[in-house]
Amino acid sequence: PTRRVGVTFLPSGAGTVLSFYLTGIIMDRDYKIVELQYRDKHNIDQDSSLDPKSLPSFPIYRARLRSLWWIALVFIATTASYGFSFLSTSVAVPLVLQFIIASSATAVLFLDGVLVTDSYPGCSSPVIAIMNMIRFSCGALVVGTVKLLFNRLGYGFTFLTLSMIVVAALPILL
Repeated sequence: PTRRVGVTFLPSGAGTVLSFYLTGIIMDRDYKIVELQYRDKHNIDQDSSLDPKSLPSFPIYRARLRSLWWIALVFIATTASYGFSFLSTSVAVPLVLQFIIASSATAVLFLDGVLVTDSYPGCSSPVIAIMNMIRFSCGALVVGTVKLLFNRLGYGFTFLTLSMIVVAALPILL
């Protein structure tokens, strides 16, 4: 049994890999929708080339974060239910939730990273490095304290609490 514990990481890995592909498709679709709306609003011909980086009024934030709200809601809902999924008799329920959590978390980070790259062309590397440092620091803090929460609250209420922290931080993203 202990040799097979590594298999439980496969849903998270698969969710992460698939998320990059699907989020890319979603971002392309969202960008085209916002670009069409921008062209219509400013009477720009559909056949003419449009360089959004040279247009200060182009809503790059809306183009890149258009789908963020529902992806964040999926992440919050699956994180909130993850701890309670251990009450299920099937191991499939937590593994499916791991897949969805990894997919949605990766999508949020990917959307933010592309937005930073679009917003600061040529100098986005330091910004992304700082974002990663903060993300990893928060991750280390949670990993260091989650066992204490498990002991006091149990698995279900621990993940519910963590999802509520994300809800509280959501206005920063929006």
